[in-house]
Amino acid sequence: MSESSRNVALGAFLVGALVIAVVAVLAISGRGFDRQTTNVVMAFDGSVKGLNLGAPVAFRGVNIGQVTDVDLVFHDDDITVTTEVKAQLSDENMSVLGSRHPEAYLESLVQRGLRAQLQIQSLLTGLLYIQLDFHDGKALDLPPVQAGGYQLPTIPTDLERLTKNLESIDIEKLVRDIQLTMSGIYRFINDPGFQALPGQMSEAVITLRETIGTVQTDLHRTTANLDTLIGSANNTVHNINQRLPEMTEAMQHSLDQLDTAMERVTVTVQELNYSLSDDSPTLYRLNEAVEELSGAGRALQNLAESLEEQPESLIRGRKE
Repeated sequence: MSESSRNVALGAFLVGALVIAVVAVLAISGRGFDRQTTNVVMAFDGSVKGLNLGAPVAFRGVNIGQVTDVDLVFHDDDITVTTEVKAQLSDENMSVLGSRHPEAYLESLVQRGLRAQLQIQSLLTGLLYIQLDFHDGKALDLPPVQAGGYQLPTIPTDLERLTKNLESIDIEKLVRDIQLTMSGIYRFINDPGFQALPGQMSEAVITLRETIGTVQTDLHRTTANLDTLIGSANNTVHNINQRLPEMTEAMQHSLDQLDTAMERVTVTVQELNYSLSDDSPTLYRLNEAVEELSGAGRALQNLAESLEEQPESLIRGRKE
């Protein structure tokens, strides 16, 4: 074989080895020729101990990416430190229906409440992973980041929130309040009034029992009287029910007699009205008698006047 042939063979071997190496790297890194990836960045305020390169990024338990870099960023303006975590999301285990760009779709999910949060993979190893999920009511907080890629908002873990709440508690004041409370309880327990309370409660219980006994006795007596009263009322009602027909008959007879009396009174009133009418003979005779009595009265009055003027007329007679 000539020198040129050996050079061609060696070059072809090297090219083939390079192609195989590239394919192997792509396969190992989980990327394919037809897979689409999106670079994202997340900023965490707390510790990320246990979050290693290659740690999974999951959405509701489904692995959709992995951590590619972790950097500390010091902010000189407010003297704070944040941890920027870069990750690469792949569509290997998810699909998007539509034609929107992945970052535009992520923007919609963030507006809906998508947040990133550190979670524990295993309590034994202490390894962490990033969990993506929807959290309604969580404020959208996007601190400035140095790395490129779409920024996903983050929220602290439950342990971090508990730690912050504990750090905000004034332990010294809490201890003083507990000491004051314990001192108050000690004084209250050792107070003579409190120590005498059991005896007073015993006396109160005895008095209460006596009162209950008296009430029970009165209640039995009242119940017996009530039974007697109810029995008397039942007898009265029974007697009334028995005599009710007789009473009804007597009332009916009285009503009949009353009707008869009313008829007689009506006839009498009618006769009286007739007797007092203008064309009644009785009233006419009565008027004549009244007139005659009036004439007799006038005659007597004249006689009396004559006797007063001429008293001797009784003896001599009236003068003409």
